[in-house]
Amino acid sequence: MATHDAAAATGGLDASIMYETDRPENPGDAFNITFGFFLAHFNGGTSLADMIALGLVTATANCGGPKVPLRVGRIDAGLFDEAFKWFNFNKQLDHSTGIHGFTVELTVPSTGAVTVHDNAGTGLYPINDSIMYHQSQSCMDTTDSTKPFPLTATAAVRRDQDVSVAVEIAHKVPVQGILISKLEKRSHPLKRTDKKTPSDDYVLYEMQMPLDLASWSTTMELVLGEGEGEKRVRQLDTNALAGVACQGL
Repeated sequence: MATHDAAAATGGLDASIMYETDRPENPGDAFNITFGFFLAHFNGGTSLADMIALGLVTATANCGGPKVPLRVGRIDAGLFDEAFKWFNFNKQLDHSTGIHGFTVELTVPSTGAVTVHDNAGTGLYPINDSIMYHQSQSCMDTTDSTKPFPLTATAAVRRDQDVSVAVEIAHKVPVQGILISKLEKRSHPLKRTDKKTPSDDYVLYEMQMPLDLASWSTTMELVLGEGEGEKRVRQLDTNALAGVACQGL
């Protein structure tokens, strides 16, 4: 049970149970089995508390119970529904002008009514094209599991961006007596190379480092600049690079 006082803004689901599995009131291995299941999905952008809440919603729905509203994060709120329909588009954009944002239009076929989603009235959903992740030129050699895996991360940066470039990796640090590792974000600089994209508008930056075995399946973010002008490419999965060779341009 997780108590919550809305008026005082205290309590609630915070996943603190992972520090209390050795208490007499929490016997058995049920909690650790549950945390073990969530472990693969735990990263810098998804809290364990959110996954516990999502587990409740999913379990209730799968057992024929009512749909339970799910609130995730501190700011964003929404209603979880196990049924989604996915749409995508594929369009080649002018690299000289780039793109800085988009809106979403939903059209009802029967009536033609159009609803425009513009990021809660802010005008658009922002997109940053000053720095882009090059997954094809990124890789991780997992051949030898007796030592850290060599990781290569590559980013394309617009030529007009004369600022620092780094990759922020969520390293998994074991905590004694707790199944879930602590996520410790560490910044690693990327170095400018002499490689460029065919359009000549972007220069490639690269970072090579040994990634500790505990963190081979984690997330990383590309960071361009610092402070208010900082730009990020978020939630990049390192396990997508496991056993993959870096390709040429």
